[in-house]
Amino acid sequence: IARQAWLFLGLMKGTGDRQPDWASRSPAVAEAMIWAWSRHATKAADVEPILTTLNDPQAHIVTRRMAAYSVGRLPADLKPAEALRDALLTALADHDQADAVLTWRLILSQNPTATTEDKAATAYLINTIWPVAQEASPDPRTLAALHVDAAWLVANNQLSRLPADPLPLLAVYEGLPTAEFQVPLQAGMAPLPRLAAVAATRGPALADLLPVLVATESPLRDWACIIAAQRLTPAQNEELIDLLLGAIDPATGRPVGSVHFDDHAKMSGAVLAGLTGLRSQLLKEKEAVEDMPYVREVMRMGLWMQGQAIEQDMPARIQALMLQDGAPQSTLLLGLLYRDSHLALDYLLNPRGEPRLDLPQLLITQRWWHVLEPFLQRADLAPPPSLSLWADEDVQTFEIELLRDWYLLHRHDSAWTRPPTIGRSKSKP
Repeated sequence: IARQAWLFLGLMKGTGDRQPDWASRSPAVAEAMIWAWSRHATKAADVEPILTTLNDPQAHIVTRRMAAYSVGRLPADLKPAEALRDALLTALADHDQADAVLTWRLILSQNPTATTEDKAATAYLINTIWPVAQEASPDPRTLAALHVDAAWLVANNQLSRLPADPLPLLAVYEGLPTAEFQVPLQAGMAPLPRLAAVAATRGPALADLLPVLVATESPLRDWACIIAAQRLTPAQNEELIDLLLGAIDPATGRPVGSVHFDDHAKMSGAVLAGLTGLRSQLLKEKEAVEDMPYVREVMRMGLWMQGQAIEQDMPARIQALMLQDGAPQSTLLLGLLYRDSHLALDYLLNPRGEPRLDLPQLLITQRWWHVLEPFLQRADLAPPPSLSLWADEDVQTFEIELLRDWYLLHRHDSAWTRPPTIGRSKSKP
């Protein structure tokens, strides 16, 4: 109860002016207190007690890890960059004895720069830890190396030096600013790095997304649809929907392309039409003749996403379908998010009970966070907690806990009654 109370205080920034005494509390409560106090910090003196805990070798390791995490997420004008860098270099110098997770969090707390010290730290990590990345279960320092390597390469515009391994590619592409680089894409590229690259590249092409829009895994298709709705032009999206749904080419009397024979392609086309409001008439025609049950349900959902009248109670129908084995659960949840975010978030986050879904697997491993996050950004709501996709599992579990608490605080806000602005295009037949 005490831990939850401090988390709620942190979310509301209501800790008061007196620094709490976390040294005398259990680690579970102490880490919540440290995080909450960091949210309250407005001046350097507020940060000093957290730095003291970070640098105290006698403090419990859980509290030291949380201190590194909390200080690393302070606003730029409060973040003690030099102190964080010194703590990292100390840990790297004594890497055999240092706590690997603490080192990892310190690395992820650094500002990407090209200073001599940061280059030295990066070189150390690459040269001594990179080989571990080839193993099935790399230790925490491996991902830290990949992340720092990615930050350095991007900061210095060295994309041509990237290795071909999917993990570092994903680290780099997820860290790129949108539309500032022309990101190279290769045939046979793994789905997650491909999606991250298309999301970031300047002037994406619809052909870059097509291999993932027909993927077997629905979370991959969902992210591809979100990227298309956000990054492609209406003309590109119309062409893409035609390809996925198999529009008839008037010149030949045959369907455009060939992927429309694929059920996954048809579902992607229906969702993209729903997100963008495009090709309504085509979607109606395809839904009327579709004979695969789940595909037809997703097509109906696409029409509902466009605001068209559907005979069924679609929210109830979607919730029932999500309980069935074999249903494209994440895709159904995406449609519900678009039309009824409140109901979808109740199902996904279930803030008053246990999560119904494996949230770390869905949001982090499968990267569905990129699908969910735009729906949480509302102009008149406090920003949602972020998910650190490259952090250790304990941080990710903590952030998911924060996300569920944040939603519980804002669950009855009127913001959820207003439609999102994701991918809204002028509707065309």
